[in-house]
Amino acid sequence: MLRLGGRLVSSAELGALLRQAEADPAAPYVDTITVYDDAHLVLPPNTPIHFGNHSCDPTLWHVGPYELATRRDVIAGEEATLDYGTASGAEGFRMACRCGAATCRGEVTSADWRRVELHERYRGHWVPALQERINRL
Repeated sequence: MLRLGGRLVSSAELGALLRQAEADPAAPYVDTITVYDDAHLVLPPNTPIHFGNHSCDPTLWHVGPYELATRRDVIAGEEATLDYGTASGAEGFRMACRCGAATCRGEVTSADWRRVELHERYRGHWVPALQERINRL
């Protein structure tokens, strides 16, 4: 199990951090997950999770607001990956995907929580904000 740490910021604070990082090429990358609707965990730079990547068939998934665990059997040397669609709830997130998985969506967005096929695949393994949105559908 991997426990995430960092600092919680509001959506407004996150927007300001992202704009600041975009304006300054020397600024560190803002690595974040949406925990609750107006609470985003900004991960410290250079922590192990910072070096994980996205996959549409990830090795990890959420088991609590701040915890990740393996989702399937993992072989030695296999990359630790997470489906960013299960953690990205801030409006406007969009990323091209070429992960190579049979289930690759080609694009990952902050609206992926609306995809019914992902509801089934990740049932109960979303960040709380997105799970609450799914439950309201």
